Amino acid sequence: MYYMAYSTYQEWLFEKVCYLRDVEKMTFDAIAKRITSEGFKSARGFQFIAESAFSTYKKGNVRKQRLASKPRYSVEAVVFL
Repeated sequence: MYYMAYSTYQEWLFEKVCYLRDVEKMTFDAIAKRITSEGFKSARGFQFIAESAFSTYKKGNVRKQRLASKPRYSVEAVVFL
């Protein structure tokens, strides 16, 4: 399966957003304000806004589930000529 690796910053940002959302029970708006106040930007270098927090949280969790799941396809009985 092909997937792009997260950069160190993307991985840190995802973990930070998950912590603030799941443990501290913050809203995405509050998460964005906290991360911006600490001087950080989005993974692509833009201002970190509530939509950035939501996107990071949603896509990071989808990626996490995809990487943890078993492959849906298998290759069997391959013959090389």
